[in-house]
Amino acid sequence: MKRAHRLLSIYTRLIHQQKIDKTLLADEFNVNERTIKRDIQAIRNYFYDNEEWVMKKDIIFNYKDNNYLIQSNHQMKDLEGLEILLIYLVANKTVIPNSMKEALKYMINVLFPNDKQKYETYLKAIKSTNQFMSH
Repeated sequence: MKRAHRLLSIYTRLIHQQKIDKTLLADEFNVNERTIKRDIQAIRNYFYDNEEWVMKKDIIFNYKDNNYLIQSNHQMKDLEGLEILLIYLVANKTVIPNSMKEALKYMINVLFPNDKQKYETYLKAIKSTNQFMSH
C-alpha cells in the first residue's frame, strides 16, 4: 500500500476516534512499526501546521493500552480546567467544605479515571471542613 493511502487510512481512523495499535497496523499494511510511528508523526505535524491545530487536537499515545488516539479539544479543556482548579485551591491554601471535596473526588473518578492518581494527590493537599462557608 502506498504511503499516501496508508496516511489517509490512519488519519480517517483517528478522526473517527478509533484507537490505533501500531503493531496491528504494521501487520495490516505490511510495514515496520517504525513506519507507522513516522506516519503518525506526519499526521501530528499536519495538525500543527494547519487549521486542525486551532481545534487543539493532538495524537497521544496511551501507554497502558499501547495505542494512539486523538485527544479532542473538549477533553483537553476539561483536563486543563480541572487541573488548574486543583492547583489554584492547593496554592491558595483554600479551605473548602467536605461536600465539595467529595464532589471533586467523584468527578475525578468518573471523568478522569486515567489521571486519578495525579488529581487525588492535589485533592489530598486541599484542606476541607465540615462547616458551611459563607461570605
